[in-house]
Amino acid sequence: MGIKTEVLEEGQGDNPGPHDFVTIHYKLMLLDGTLVGNSYGEDSDMGGDPFRFCMGCGSVIRGLEMAILELRVGSKARIMVTPDLAYGTKGLYPFIPANAGLICELHLLHAQAS
Repeated sequence: MGIKTEVLEEGQGDNPGPHDFVTIHYKLMLLDGTLVGNSYGEDSDMGGDPFRFCMGCGSVIRGLEMAILELRVGSKARIMVTPDLAYGTKGLYPFIPANAGLICELHLLHAQAS
């Protein structure tokens, strides 16, 4: 159980802190490759804008926060998250079924101290 992070491109910035505001671009998929969330492109969940959120504020799944803390700003990574650190036994109806593992491909664009 947990996360597995594959760094695709190492960033040159600092690691974000546990309460920083971070900005990412992301693609979120089920393990079979089904796209369930996306910030890239005009037809995306975010209208093409990156996603900004507060670390430690419950805005994203716990596994994603854990992985982001280990990345440097500018990094691109593929993160596999087990269900216990994603949406668990409830899922996120109708997009993510119960007990689903997830893959998140992300680009950590910015981190700012809160």
